Amino acid sequence: MIRSTLRTLLVSTALLVGMQTAHAEVLTFEGIAPAGSYVEAPAGGIDGYVFSGGAYVFSSNYYLGGQWGPGPYTGNGTDVLVSVGTSEFTSASNTPFSLTSLSLAAHGTSGPVFSLTITGNRVDGSSVEYFQVISPNPWDRALHKVVFSDFTDLTSVSIVGSNGAVKIDNIVLNAPDTESPISPVPEPATYALLLAGLALTGVVARRKRIG
Repeated sequence: MIRSTLRTLLVSTALLVGMQTAHAEVLTFEGIAPAGSYVEAPAGGIDGYVFSGGAYVFSSNYYLGGQWGPGPYTGNGTDVLVSVGTSEFTSASNTPFSLTSLSLAAHGTSGPVFSLTITGNRVDGSSVEYFQVISPNPWDRALHKVVFSDFTDLTSVSIVGSNGAVKIDNIVLNAPDTESPISPVPEPATYALLLAGLALTGVVARRKRIG
């Protein structure tokens, strides 16, 4: 009986130790576009995330003109991702992830009202949405931080802007460590069993001392 309980205790402990941990990743887009220019987001991905659709990386000193709006463009002195129309990003390893925050601003508008929708598509098929309307003028074009509390367990994030483009930087993402084994989250009964096993171990040790 004691051996069986101790064996179960070891298994429960292994489950707790083997729980998957997560790490934060900050996408900054630095050094991707040549100075004074812009490029499409690399097909091979950026720091483990693949951007598609109308996704471009602009260098910090690219001069805006024509369809991109009035220049010069400073981007707060940093390279940024520019989403034109609709863009999307996913994990290159197809691992679920969470979107914690990002910095964004209007990048140039073609109408009196600029709206932005960010949608997180979850593993279970549900989705979560962030919506922002900027009217009649875009923000001061300085980047503003937006924090998300429920963009979790995502397979992809889509970005849709109407009447213009949006610049994005400092995307903070959390994803499980790929090196860690994927184990189910222990049930409450497992914790109870672990505590019972520890108590039993103490009783056995005490009897040995008395004997």
